[in-house]
Amino acid sequence: MMGNGILILGIVILVGFLGNFFFNKTRIPESVFLMLIGVLLGPVFNVVSGKFFIDNASFLISLALVVVLLDSGLTLKISKTLKNAPTALIFTILVMISTVAIVSAVTVLFFDWPLINGIFLGIIGSGTTTITITHLVEKLSVGKNTRTLLILESVVNDITLITAVSILIAFVLSGSGKASIFKVIFNELVISVILGLVFALIWAYVFLKYIHGNKLAYVFTLGIAFIIFDGVEFFGFNGAIAVLIFSLVLGNYSVLVSKLKAYSKILAPIKADISIVRSMNTEITFIMRTLFFVFLGVIFNTSVVKWGILLFVLIIVVAEVVSRYVAAKALAFFEPRFANSVPVMTTLVASGFTSTLVAFLSIEAGINIPNLAEVVLLLVMFTTLWAIIGSAVLERRLERIETY
Repeated sequence: MMGNGILILGIVILVGFLGNFFFNKTRIPESVFLMLIGVLLGPVFNVVSGKFFIDNASFLISLALVVVLLDSGLTLKISKTLKNAPTALIFTILVMISTVAIVSAVTVLFFDWPLINGIFLGIIGSGTTTITITHLVEKLSVGKNTRTLLILESVVNDITLITAVSILIAFVLSGSGKASIFKVIFNELVISVILGLVFALIWAYVFLKYIHGNKLAYVFTLGIAFIIFDGVEFFGFNGAIAVLIFSLVLGNYSVLVSKLKAYSKILAPIKADISIVRSMNTEITFIMRTLFFVFLGVIFNTSVVKWGILLFVLIIVVAEVVSRYVAAKALAFFEPRFANSVPVMTTLVASGFTSTLVAFLSIEAGINIPNLAEVVLLLVMFTTLWAIIGSAVLERRLERIETY
């Protein structure tokens, strides 16, 4: 058994590279490959001990979360999203609401789970992964607007998932009562958003004044993001939302500067710095994604995977598909132009990195989900297989149906 942390990290990074190579060659999502490699390295051949990952789980999850938040904010163009596909935002929210409702009902009524567990699993199940969805939707004969909607949904729900889970955890940790609910909403949204904006302004000021053009722009930005995350949490607010707002301001800096015409020349120089930060964060996000999926496979307990848990996950996947169908039909009711796209929107249900990441935030809130690692890994695999097989079947049908 290998116990050296640096050696394990080296193996994981190389596995991530192989996973990306495997994806480029076969078009099978690298998440599936990475989790299977993790299972082989961990419980099957016992090459890597799950103890290393479990002992450092809290740190790894927080590290991955900050990097993902930076990536989500830096890559999401708010003006483009609002201008070109506002329907995607509506659809994302509809999917989350319907998934939470249906999954919660199934887990509470049929499996006797606490309601909070069902809500948490519903939020997790509402997310789709950009890598898989983009690949599958580009292979399908669908209209431009449907393609845009599904890709934007996969991007936007990174933000909605993290925000929804952060607020849910805050409710759980704060207890019940009207006063605490008001306080949670105020602290989690209003104060955290303001703090994110303030830190973004501080970042811009420091760059303009002292370190514009510095080659270590990304290191400085990542350090600031870590401080924001933990510092805001320390004072009782939401670090995740603060980092998200901070990164959204950086990611949309060019648009914001163009609105401030009187100061545009003064503020413009650090656009190049933000481009450097964005490109570097893509590399770090790749490492974090790799580390997390392999981690999930390594801690997977093969002994608990019996017919009961397989049936449970399959039922949850069906519930997720039904919820997407409900959301798609609701969207088509208000936007009839998407009526022919309902089968496509229902089929592309593949979960990914953000869903698995936020799942483990339940530990922080003391939400005890039985066999969490096993359920999450199987959910990613089952939903990915559903999406791949379903899209292949749909393609024959879509050639005869015109979608918007």
